[in-house]
Amino acid sequence: MAHVRQDNDRGPALGPKGQRKPAQGCGPSGQVDVRNGAGRNMLSDPHLPAPHCGGLSAELFENELFGHSKGAFTGASGPSKGLIKKADDGTLFLDEVDSIPLVVQAKLLRFLQDHDYRPLGSEILQHANIRILAATNANLDRAVEAGLLRKDLLFRLKGIQIELPPLRSRNGDVNLLILAFVKKFAQKYSKGDISFHPAAMDKLCDYSWPGNVRELANMVERLIVMAPDHREIQLEEISLPVTVTSQHNLPYKEMKRKVLEDFTKRYFTDLLIAHGGNVDAVAKASSQHPRAVWRFIAKYQLQIRFGTKQSGHHISHS
Repeated sequence: MAHVRQDNDRGPALGPKGQRKPAQGCGPSGQVDVRNGAGRNMLSDPHLPAPHCGGLSAELFENELFGHSKGAFTGASGPSKGLIKKADDGTLFLDEVDSIPLVVQAKLLRFLQDHDYRPLGSEILQHANIRILAATNANLDRAVEAGLLRKDLLFRLKGIQIELPPLRSRNGDVNLLILAFVKKFAQKYSKGDISFHPAAMDKLCDYSWPGNVRELANMVERLIVMAPDHREIQLEEISLPVTVTSQHNLPYKEMKRKVLEDFTKRYFTDLLIAHGGNVDAVAKASSQHPRAVWRFIAKYQLQIRFGTKQSGHHISHS
């Protein structure tokens, strides 16, 4: 399940830029607890400071969070603002909060108590007027039991819960997400106006999306890349994974054939996209002869446009 937990502990409230409010009137900090790929990154503004807590050592993460003064360590030729300072009068989004090193958890806890902190190498106390939104897909109670998360920090973050279930439980969101992803990827790949035929949209909306928002985004991106400019994507262009539940009445051999066919289509489509349509590169990556790759392209009618220059085994997307 997915939860957004907001903490009503006392601390400075958010006010207009440049204004400070007393600690007795705090703005809430909080925790987002979501399933892998359910869309937690879409909860936050992409412009918010948002470090990934699991990708840095304790020293680097502390520096990323609190910043440093000149001479704090070798190579610190000047002062540097941390993300807490950059998020002043706003919100800081911490992803995978269960992965924060314990030594940094203690300092983060102290910051949450009064919103005061010291950059690395500095004796000057600074103040930041921020809210913290923390996300995780882990069971934090178990993380506490395993000694990976401070119990007092968990108490600071716990509060109001807002559930964010997996995508299959909120099919009404699929249509809206598709429209958002079409706009995003059509602009990214300069595809102009791209739309979906109603039957194609229905097929996407009826699918269970076990990979959640991440799987949906990858599917839409793949379709946009393969589609010619300014056109409508048709039902037959959409190849979704075959599931046992959706094909439970098929004989074993037929089911096996469908699963293998679907895998082959997706495998070579992804490789062609990854290698910019270069068949020789796809052949090398897949340990297949280029002629075999061309046979797969022809057999499964992969929806990739051929350019005028096909020598050198190359497919052009433009």
